[in-house]
Formats: sequence, C-alpha cells, structure tokens
Amino acid sequence: MWPIDGGSVSVRPVLNRPARRRHDLRRRRRAPEPGRDQRRGGSLTLLGGGNLSGGNITAAAGATVDLASSFTNSGGVTFAGAGDIRFTAGTMSGTAYYQGPLNWVSGNFNGTGTTTFGATSVISITSANLHDFNQRALVNEGVFNWTDGQIRAGNGASFTNTTVFNDTASSQFNSAYGGTWTFTNAPGGTYRRSGSGITTATSGVSFSNAGRLQLDHGTLQLNSSLGLQSSSELAYTLSGAATDGGYGLLSVSTALALSGMLQITFGAGFENSVTAIDTFTLLSASSLSGSFANVANGGRLVTSDGLGSFQVNYGAGSIFTANQVVLSGFAAVPEPSTWAPLLLGGAIVALGARRRRAQVRSAARPGAAS
Repeated sequence: MWPIDGGSVSVRPVLNRPARRRHDLRRRRRAPEPGRDQRRGGSLTLLGGGNLSGGNITAAAGATVDLASSFTNSGGVTFAGAGDIRFTAGTMSGTAYYQGPLNWVSGNFNGTGTTTFGATSVISITSANLHDFNQRALVNEGVFNWTDGQIRAGNGASFTNTTVFNDTASSQFNSAYGGTWTFTNAPGGTYRRSGSGITTATSGVSFSNAGRLQLDHGTLQLNSSLGLQSSSELAYTLSGAATDGGYGLLSVSTALALSGMLQITFGAGFENSVTAIDTFTLLSASSLSGSFANVANGGRLVTSDGLGSFQVNYGAGSIFTANQVVLSGFAAVPEPSTWAPLLLGGAIVALGARRRRAQVRSAARPGAAS
C-alpha cells in the first residue's frame, strides 16, 4: 500500500544512466536498460494500491508516472509537470478531487461517490480501451479531451461538464452496466463535436444541454433523448457544403422540443463560396416541437460573425421536412468597400428629393412667380 497523505511524489528524467528506467513498487525490482549515452525518461509505476489523500504527484518532462492499481481518494490530489501521468489499471474510488493533467488510459472510476476534475485539470482519453464510471458522478471543471475508446456507465451515474469537453472520438457513450445515466452540459459549459465520423450515445444515455453544444464536424447521434434548456445554445460552424467535413449534424432518435438559441458562424473562408441555393440540414429528430428564442420557422438568422444571413426552417409549416432544422437562402452582407458608394448614392437621391419638395412648396406660395 502506498499512501500519499499531503506529501508529494516527483519523478524526473534519468540522464546517462544504464538502469532504473522503471521502478516496480510492488516487487522493488529494477528493469535494466541497455545503452548509456542517451537521454531517457524515468518511470514510476504504483502497483500496490493505497490512499491518495492530498498532495502532489509530479512528472517532469520525459518522465512517466503510472497509477496501475486501485486507490482510494479522500482528499484533493494535484497532478503536475510536463511529463506523462497515466491511470492505467484498477479503480479510483472515494470522494476525489483532481487537478492537473491526467491521461486516462484504462482503469475505472466505478462505485458510488463523486469525482471532480478541477479547474486546472486536463483529462485525456486517447486509447481504444474502455473507460468506465458505473454509479459514479463525474464533474469536469477543466478541459476534457476525448479522442478514442468508449465511455461507459449506468445505474444512475452522471457526467456533468461545466467548462470544456472536446469530442473527436467517433466512438460511444455506452450504458453497458444497465440502467440509465445522464450527460449534462451545464450553463457555461461547451461540448464541442469535431472531427469526422459519428459519436453515438446508445439507448440508456440521456443528454441535457443548458450550455453550448457546438457541432463543427461529424455527427452526434443521440439514441435516447436530448433536453434543450432555455439557456441552451446550438452552435454550428459552416466550413463546407457537406456534413462530416463541412459542418456538424445533430441526430436525435426521439422527439425533441426546441429551446434556447441557434447560432451559425463561418469557418475556413466558406462565406466566400456559399451560394443562395445551398441548403444545410443541421438537426434531425423523430419529431420537432417548440422553437428557438432567436429565430422562428421561416425567419432569417444573421450569422454570429456578421457575414450574412440564412432562412431557417423547422417544424410544422417548414418548406422542408418538418422533423429537421434546415438553413437555406444565404444572403451576404455587403463588403465595407461597397458601403460608401451605396450611402453616397442614397444621400444624393435624398438631397434631390428634398430640393424638389422645396421647389414645390415655393411655387405654391401666394405671389410666387409664375
């Protein structure tokens, strides 16, 4: 057992030493490494389990710390350094609060309780392994980067994002443990879907959005339900004419009540090639009700960057499919270089009209020359 109770563990690179690249703290063996004249990173693997009750775990550049067993956290632990701190096996339990960078390679956070990733945390899921937190409440207050592997839970678990959740995984939120669990994008939080492919939330995984749900590329497929709160923002970046590579698609397998704001912005200079006949299907559901607070069905929406406007159609009365949100009829905002001639021309027309009115009034006065 390896308790870290308010102290610190620091691992630095090993320079020009023939051995001790890896310390196995369970068996206290050294794994020799051939070669002497090269820079090598030190490695510390915690295999015996134990308690993490506050303190720091630091990996300097080139060093690695592996949390490779089950640990109970009864306090706040700070991960630090430019090296690689990895959770690779076992279970992290207890009421946990983590700060700093952590690479969640494998292992799980299963069991009741709450795990919070604090404001300075950067959590990365980059491996194709399973990443589970059955029954647990995970709270992200930092940056969460998901690029590979499934995220699984069940039995009343929850994931609450209050800051930034980056999704480039094209993988699954899965309810493999049975029951249901909820992903909540809280007010002030941003869930950003980018990259190609499809991220799927399987049946049993509900989504609730009260923050910014940003779809840059790829598809977010929700097979259970999506709740849009009044503070919700559905934000799209248009970088091309096709889904996946050009803009994102939100697909919901159940009925959806629209609420909150719809926001559109351009990317990759696409405002220079989009045309009035282009259409963009942003969202589809089994049925749509409600409305966006900033644009009704058939209304026009100015892009957030002010480069143009689109007609927006959705729901009953849409000129397109009633269960989709569709953009069409792009109209560009005139370039600043064209504003001066337009304004000057308008001023000349207005001045001429004023002079004609004055002449008419003068001619109508008694005693005016005929």
